[in-house]
Amino acid sequence: MAITPASITAGLVHAYAASALQNHSEDETPIALLTAITESESSEETNHLGRALLTREDSLSDPPYRLGGDRCDPRKTELAARLGIA
Repeated sequence: MAITPASITAGLVHAYAASALQNHSEDETPIALLTAITESESSEETNHLGRALLTREDSLSDPPYRLGGDRCDPRKTELAARLGIA
């Protein structure tokens, strides 16, 4: 498999989802979405699901933790920028 910007972003999405699965609680992202991301096989599918994950998380976050907020996780900001959300 060739290394492309999309495949690098997909790798970051996989890592983000795997971390979220380890820290999962009932109030967080549905396990089905996180599992779909970790099991997806194409960069395009992974990145599409990653956009859905970040959009959902951002809409549920308190304002300071949302994208652009002063307490937003820098990893979330970088991933959103790579996925074209920011």
